[in-house]
Amino acid sequence: MGRMVCWAEAGDAKLMAQYISGRLTRLKATGATLAALPAVTPHLCISELLAISPLPLVNLLKVVNDSVRASVFRRVALFGTRFILDSAMFGALPAIAPANPVRCEHRGIEDKR
Repeated sequence: MGRMVCWAEAGDAKLMAQYISGRLTRLKATGATLAALPAVTPHLCISELLAISPLPLVNLLKVVNDSVRASVFRRVALFGTRFILDSAMFGALPAIAPANPVRCEHRGIEDKR
């Protein structure tokens, strides 16, 4: 997890994607035919990862977008660490008007991890 946080804080989507792709290659060798990344942080590199993944991926951002689009909800509360909320990642969710916490609340959310 430490690597992922460092890469996320540095905005290094390429290294993050390469690392995850390497792990997915190992899982494919064990017979996996689909990958789902339930953690939010790896989705900071989802564009890069989709291009190099050895397995088809479940894209959390697409699933969330599709779910919101199919519902009556548009203003959605998003929780995450500071680098997730401060990133353009949630700009990748066009169906959502995020109700992000204000900056001073970020630390309190991170402390709950």
